[in-house]
Amino acid sequence: MKAHPFSNGREQEAKALIKVRINNTLTSNPDTPASGPREQKSYEADVEDEGEAVLADWAYDCYHQGALDLLVAGDEEAKSDMKTLEIYVKTAIWCIQEDPTLRPHMNIVMHMLQGSMQVPTPPDPTAFIH
Repeated sequence: MKAHPFSNGREQEAKALIKVRINNTLTSNPDTPASGPREQKSYEADVEDEGEAVLADWAYDCYHQGALDLLVAGDEEAKSDMKTLEIYVKTAIWCIQEDPTLRPHMNIVMHMLQGSMQVPTPPDPTAFIH
């Protein structure tokens, strides 16, 4: 467990949902009290600088290159519904745009996730960084 500081100086013990290791291995699915121990899965990120892996950039690259299966390697349930995974990833990319004016309103996000609205192709989330 890692202590996460609050803005008021207090700390809270919490497990990270996603950990980025120096050797570019991303791990997920920590043990949680509610669900008990889970199998730990590893994902390899392809980055030039080992200490600078950014999950959002890697996810966008996987989407852009048509390799969403890399995001869910080892998760057969997720692999069985790649269409839904693509909707979730595209929606997430819209929500993390660096330019806040490009981010959709929450009611639009809900329609995207529910499938009642087609999710447009998102731009590179870092394309507008100055």
